Amino acid sequence: MAVCQKSPCLKRLVSDPSGFTASLDHYNLQDNAEDQDVDQCYAKMQESRNHTFQSIYSFLPFKSLDCKVFLDDVPILLQVTEVERLTHTRVLNPNLYTIELIYGNFTWKIKRRFKHFQMLHQELLKFKALLKIPLPSRIWLVVKDSFVLYMKPKDGQVGTVILYDKGFHIKTGTEETGVRHGVTIENLCRHVYQTISLLEALTIKCSTYRQARWWGHSVDEFVQRFGQDFLRENRHGSFAPVRENTKAQWFVNAAGYFDAIADALEGAKEEIFITAWWYRLDSASVIPLVPRLSPEIFLKRPVVDGNTWRLDHILKRKAEQGVKVFVLLYKEVEVILGLNSEYTKKTLIGLHSNIMVIRHPDHVPSTSLLWAHHEKLVVIDQSLAFLGGIDLAYGRWDDSQHRLTDVGSVRRSPQTSPTVSPNLTRDPGGMSEMDKKLEKDELGGEAAGETCFIEEHAETNSKLTLPVNRIYIAAEDQSNSEGTEFNFIDRYKTPRMPWHDIGVVVHGKAARDIARHFIQRWNFTKLVKKRSGATCYPCLVPKSLCEPSKPPKLWAKHTQARVQWSIGTKVHEESIHLAYISAIQNSKHFIYIENQFFISCSDRTIHNSIGDALTERILRAYRERKKFRVYVVMPLLPGFEGDISSGGGQAIKAIMHFNYRTMCRGEHSIIDRLKHVCSANINDRSMLGKRDSEIAVVVEDTEVQDSRMDGENYQAGRFALSLRMECFRIVLGLLGDCSVDISDPISDRFYKEIWMVTAAINASVYDKVFRCLPTDAVLNYKILKEYMSRSCMATEDPTQACAELKKVHGFLVQFPFYFLSEENLFPSLNSKEGIMPIELWT
Repeated sequence: MAVCQKSPCLKRLVSDPSGFTASLDHYNLQDNAEDQDVDQCYAKMQESRNHTFQSIYSFLPFKSLDCKVFLDDVPILLQVTEVERLTHTRVLNPNLYTIELIYGNFTWKIKRRFKHFQMLHQELLKFKALLKIPLPSRIWLVVKDSFVLYMKPKDGQVGTVILYDKGFHIKTGTEETGVRHGVTIENLCRHVYQTISLLEALTIKCSTYRQARWWGHSVDEFVQRFGQDFLRENRHGSFAPVRENTKAQWFVNAAGYFDAIADALEGAKEEIFITAWWYRLDSASVIPLVPRLSPEIFLKRPVVDGNTWRLDHILKRKAEQGVKVFVLLYKEVEVILGLNSEYTKKTLIGLHSNIMVIRHPDHVPSTSLLWAHHEKLVVIDQSLAFLGGIDLAYGRWDDSQHRLTDVGSVRRSPQTSPTVSPNLTRDPGGMSEMDKKLEKDELGGEAAGETCFIEEHAETNSKLTLPVNRIYIAAEDQSNSEGTEFNFIDRYKTPRMPWHDIGVVVHGKAARDIARHFIQRWNFTKLVKKRSGATCYPCLVPKSLCEPSKPPKLWAKHTQARVQWSIGTKVHEESIHLAYISAIQNSKHFIYIENQFFISCSDRTIHNSIGDALTERILRAYRERKKFRVYVVMPLLPGFEGDISSGGGQAIKAIMHFNYRTMCRGEHSIIDRLKHVCSANINDRSMLGKRDSEIAVVVEDTEVQDSRMDGENYQAGRFALSLRMECFRIVLGLLGDCSVDISDPISDRFYKEIWMVTAAINASVYDKVFRCLPTDAVLNYKILKEYMSRSCMATEDPTQACAELKKVHGFLVQFPFYFLSEENLFPSLNSKEGIMPIELWT
């Protein structure tokens, strides 16, 4: 490597190789090291940074004449810094030389004996055409701050990437490695004996025992010095450490979330990572309530720029610009769940060669029939990461208005090549627009933007959702998938179903951690799918950690549910579960939860202890005689197919069975142990770390602002306070009303006069006008039949019904604890839902 610069020696060799080798014995090599300063070399290296991160996807064979290993005009400096003489053990080669190599701001130290200089001399004599520098070994081992990889000299491609984790370990010796003079590198995903892990550890064979010890010691020393973020035990057992000074922004509902993702995708320069469920629809399908990510979805509404902001057009446009797009799809069990991910994969791959798609898992050889990849991630250039509960799917777009109707006109441009709005300009700074949003004074909150969005909709008279790009309450879950252009539901008769969810975007090191999680999943999936086309895809490489600029005072850490079938690790991670419990135990004044399920309280069937932690926290507040509130918001009915009013909907009843079991029915329920408490949306599938794969982020403020808590002054975190206030305004219907004070969440006035009164009035009005289910008036199926046989005010007296509905504010209603309390809601054994394992529902 010392002669990789075209020195006078190399030039002479090229012009006259035979004459040069003949004079090697007496040739004096020029030493220019004294004239070179390390700082000057580093400055030259900074000026020569013309390699982009994308170059890792276009490696050349090491013997190629165009292979460029080092930066231009940055020399490698060598000097012998130490000489050891060991005459009693090394008679023929007593001298051990320590050689220091300096390349820019990097420094290495190697140890060589005189025989190695002789060997180099002999190789120079044999090899008369030293054009192919550097001399390759069988593999090249690259050690970075968060991973180790090896490269194949034959084609220059990355062979394997081994990420640092708590199980990262380096072994040497025949007994440990099973190879003479071997060095083995293993982590939680790769094990030398392969008894639990699906992938085998990386074993390197060295020529001598001393060389093996030196390799192992050098790599381990570097890893211990720079990789402590991932080697040590992190909070809640998470794979990632706490990241301080992190930029973050929350989104309530998908309107602002989709809009921000569109801007971020448009600013991508190198890589885009996406993982979610995808779905394709035809004219005979009612959009299912299960989340699916859809290529044809529009990210900016209303559609006034043709197909510019349609997801597949954005991805194609970025791929044509050279951006690599990597998509991980959940491969469904087709007889159970018709996501048609195969069609989606073919569609995306057909857009451009830079779009790469892998489906996982292959269910036949695995045991993952019951579990799914439930993560929703969009990562841009490993610097910006979107995550949360919002799928890029049909039926998920919504704003805080949660409209039931959308009957504006719609204009669609032909689906040809992507069209660009004349007002659309590319930002040369990449994601600077997104950075500006993250750096603004108000942390989170897109309510103002939503107001402008509504006004724009009114002015253009355009539909916010295209024909099938919305979701409806459906009695049947169909999933044929061939097209998306059909308006097969009458918008004037069938209301759209609103969708409420929350997402977040993080920047800097926190985004690097999210990207690292995706990279681990991608590389594992690529290696286990050896017989598919995934083997031709590249391994992904994490970027080095960097500090974000101008960060607000927040810290963030990521938690995940990580299991062997999804990521290859030999131990599972339940840091999401532990983070929930820790947050509940350490809460001081109140807890606010929005979730879809509440399946908890551990026993022989349920294993997560979220409900137990809530109970213990409330009991502790009672014993200490301190005011403490728990607010839990969840859907009245689970989002599954079926009509509960006619006694059907076995999947709905199965989920309701376990929800009610947690809240108020059975010996392990919360209300039987504590007489008054709300419910939450928690289940074992997401919490235990052994079933569905999940990822989450925990954000904590270090910057506070004045607030109120039980009538006293209180310093609340800005991020959490703004998010809580937005959620309260939405569910209470107070978005446009600033006269109602909701700043104190535990005061009697707010809890009794605002929260409880609003829920009671709304529930009473809905029951009077629509006779909707579930309701406490229905205790069994006999009463249910009689209850549904009577007409409601909405059909008998529409005028009076409209007058009553004006009393409704927001979307908050009381939860009916006694609905069908005299019936066993668990599906019977003669139904397909009844024969499924209980773990499927919990």
